[in-house]
Amino acid sequence: MSHNIIVVGRQKTGTTGVYSLIKSALAPMAQEYLFSFEPNRFDPLEQALRTSPQLSVMTKIMYKNMANFPVAAFDRRVMTVRDPRDALISTLLFKPLIKSVVSTVEMSEHERFLKALRRKERDPGSISVKRLMRLGNQVGYKKWRPGTEELLEMTDFARANEFFLVYYEDFVDDRVDTLAQYLGLPLNAQQSATPAWLSHISRSKGHGAWRDWMTPEDVEFYRPLLKEAMDAMGYEDDWELNPEPSIDPATSSRYVADAIAKRRTELAAGRQPDTGHSAATLATLHSRATDGGANDALQLAQALDQPEAGMMRWPRSALHWAREAEMQGVQAATDVRARLERELADTPPPRA
Repeated sequence: MSHNIIVVGRQKTGTTGVYSLIKSALAPMAQEYLFSFEPNRFDPLEQALRTSPQLSVMTKIMYKNMANFPVAAFDRRVMTVRDPRDALISTLLFKPLIKSVVSTVEMSEHERFLKALRRKERDPGSISVKRLMRLGNQVGYKKWRPGTEELLEMTDFARANEFFLVYYEDFVDDRVDTLAQYLGLPLNAQQSATPAWLSHISRSKGHGAWRDWMTPEDVEFYRPLLKEAMDAMGYEDDWELNPEPSIDPATSSRYVADAIAKRRTELAAGRQPDTGHSAATLATLHSRATDGGANDALQLAQALDQPEAGMMRWPRSALHWAREAEMQGVQAATDVRARLERELADTPPPRA
């Protein structure tokens, strides 16, 4: 009997954190699960499950891709929701870090945005969130819209399909008992960690910061836009701002600047023809592969099969990851898997 689990939500609502929390609880049963992080379609998962019907799947997807997944295939359905005002602030600070943006926008344009953030930190009332959003659009960041229609649609969809709602505010405050009861799993937020390759996603891990960021201009603009969605999601129509607002650079300009530099370095390294297979690279490939990265599984198999000079070769582990890649539809893994199977069939097993 399968125990398929799906985590669904919009960006910046805690989906990655909730996914990591559930995955950590499933660690003792990892041999019974196929984990998949943000697939766009259900087809590769369906193919993997046909190949290994004894497995269950645990996946996290963006709500915009929900139409590509059969709800009925999942026994446990989780949807994350977040105060849209806090989600707005997180989106503002995440826009520069999107892969398609971070390295294509010139650093001089990134600096324009960072300069405005530093001004906001010195004097929170000096520039509105609305104006910062507009500046982000001007420098080349992905445009953001409130998306109230999608929020209302999500709420209706969750009710109609019996999703368990996880409020971001409860999650970051470690109030996960009701989620644990719903899943039938011993969730422990203190033992859960987001994989290092997703570290750029996590920022403040708090809530209510919108009261420091927003100005009266923002309240006038965003309140009518968000009211209906907030009512549907269960958030009160309370827009009182902090009379003495304070913004920590560590979760604002410094966070963005450091993350931009790190992401640009990572992406530049990824474009090199041969970066080798360092321990850090293997760890990253392993983390991605265990989250359902089929191509990462193949790369890990190749790295273990043909290591750098002076490094040990691990053919049995390479075979495992080649099989994982092939199971998820990576055709190039077939030759690797077949060759390793032939080799190991002629090799005596290691002594106990």
